[in-house]
Amino acid sequence: MKLDFVLRNRKRELHDCWDPCTPMSCILKVLGKGSSGTVWLVQPPDRSDSTLYAIKSASQTWQHCDVRTEETLLAQSRHECIVRSFGSILDRRHRKAYMAQEACLGGDLSQLLRQEGRLPEGLARTFTACITSAIGYLHSQHIMYRDLKPENLVLDQRGLLKLVDFGLAKTTAEPAHTLCGTPEYVAPEMIERRGHGPEVDWWGLGVVLYEMLHGHTPFNGPDQSEAGLPASRVDLFARVTNPFFKVTYDTTLSKPVLSFMKRLLRRKVESRLGHLGVAAVQEVNSSHHC
Repeated sequence: MKLDFVLRNRKRELHDCWDPCTPMSCILKVLGKGSSGTVWLVQPPDRSDSTLYAIKSASQTWQHCDVRTEETLLAQSRHECIVRSFGSILDRRHRKAYMAQEACLGGDLSQLLRQEGRLPEGLARTFTACITSAIGYLHSQHIMYRDLKPENLVLDQRGLLKLVDFGLAKTTAEPAHTLCGTPEYVAPEMIERRGHGPEVDWWGLGVVLYEMLHGHTPFNGPDQSEAGLPASRVDLFARVTNPFFKVTYDTTLSKPVLSFMKRLLRRKVESRLGHLGVAAVQEVNSSHHC
């Protein structure tokens, strides 16, 4: 494995809190921290290799099976809109798993939305094409992602949007009933525990596209977003599952984009855009005209 030397020689330093006085020439900075662990930006000690990598640390006490699932599903995914995996190492002593991945240094979509508020329609279309391509590929490999949100969409140096964090991904071979993901992006069938499939990813795409074009999620209004006060989970889930709750759309957007979002955000799985199995990506691509 290309990063074997980094992972094997630096596990103790990665496990400890970073100290600027500690000679750690491989570790440049912390890219991010989350509930599951920390992501570090790493450069090989051989300065002739200018490639940068991201190493994600995850505690084995945090859903150990999900760590292994993430490693397996990400490693078998080969797509230009999905971050590349270079393997992993298990540190049994410190009960940590370290996964080496491609480093994308353009920030994530949530950062861009905080800066811009909302995105121009053309840029949102381009990003949607990237997400659609990645999700369609995963579905063709019998994988549902289940955690689509701006924080899990990162930009590389070319401006290409890529999926990261496969912690909630799951093969479609088995029925799924677990309520998981970030509340604002969870599909109604998942909330109601009716059993869910890959269609939850197309719902998530609809929410992300809506947020790119409106500056807030469809079931969490602009007043709450501006005040930094998201709706409670109970209120949010009630709106998502209530067929009488109507989402408000910006009518100045083009008709194809409005139609595309509305079809993605249909509560009935059978009528949702993308409810065609492996062929769904073709339907989605033909619908948003990117």
